[in-house]
Amino acid sequence: MVKKMKTWSMFKLESALPDGFVALLGDALQGEAFTPPASSTSLEARSGWVLPEDMLSTSFEDVNAWLFNQYAFLVLRTDQKVLPSKLYAAEVARRVSAWCRENSRERAPKGIKAEIAEQVKMEMAQRVLPKTTLVPIVWNVHEGTVCVGTHAQGNLDLVRKYFRRTFNSGLVIDDAGVLPPEVVEARFGEEIPPTFNTDFLRWLWYASETGAVARSSWWVGDRITISKQAEEKPHVVVRGEDAARIAAGRTALRDGTVRGLQLCLRKEDREYTCNLDADLRVAGAKLPVLVKSGDLAEQLYERMFLVEDLVHAVRTLAMEFAFLRGRPEAWAAHVAQVATWAGGD
Repeated sequence: MVKKMKTWSMFKLESALPDGFVALLGDALQGEAFTPPASSTSLEARSGWVLPEDMLSTSFEDVNAWLFNQYAFLVLRTDQKVLPSKLYAAEVARRVSAWCRENSRERAPKGIKAEIAEQVKMEMAQRVLPKTTLVPIVWNVHEGTVCVGTHAQGNLDLVRKYFRRTFNSGLVIDDAGVLPPEVVEARFGEEIPPTFNTDFLRWLWYASETGAVARSSWWVGDRITISKQAEEKPHVVVRGEDAARIAAGRTALRDGTVRGLQLCLRKEDREYTCNLDADLRVAGAKLPVLVKSGDLAEQLYERMFLVEDLVHAVRTLAMEFAFLRGRPEAWAAHVAQVATWAGGD
């Protein structure tokens, strides 16, 4: 599962945990381990912790199965049975019609309809298998950073809920574009401009196209997402060497806002490709493979080294941009340059 983590959201602990808490993690996880529903007809969602290599294993007694030096590798499992809605409605209608014929009635009373619907629901729930969702989580217990392998808001909310329930600590967003507090204070005062993220994406694109920023280790790939308004559905501009494509991209940039792009980076002999959205979250990451084979611990160490390496690289770029964005005169000159470039002048 660790090799499949290509999209993730980064968090950090809301509050520091007490000394010696690592020794208590197993008991805390066991208290919120996944348990199946008591009834096979239950349609209620069930969530809980399972081991990373076996979704059926819920014993956390052996710490070597989920704790690897500073990394706790956890998986939050959610099971929920979902009835096939069209089939359910058709079966209820069929039985209601049959009841009306048997009882010489044009319509069935509400109570009868409710009774039939409940019976059909129980019968179907008995036969249907649950839909299982697995969310991988890697927690650096020394540094307090938490890498959650999803962007789905419902799953993220559930992870944050279970972290608080299990470890008595909330999670706050710490994605790649989140600047350290000292940088925010030095460049912007109390808070960063509301358009910082999309301005940063536009700066990446402009710098990649024009070479306005010295860059030997990064470039923008061939997918850029633009929208004319924040609430409008974005559309994708595919970049390339074709002059028509470049012109279309410039026109879209002049009239709209960059909502996402593909970023490529090179660090030493390692190459990364990822998508950045308007929240500066990493998705669809293509990471280099250093360890071709190995046990779970080796795979985990490699994956987290690469994830943290990529996040650090993106954050470094964001801090470089903050230096420009935080100087009004320099920023105004840059905006004018981008407008000229986008206009094709």
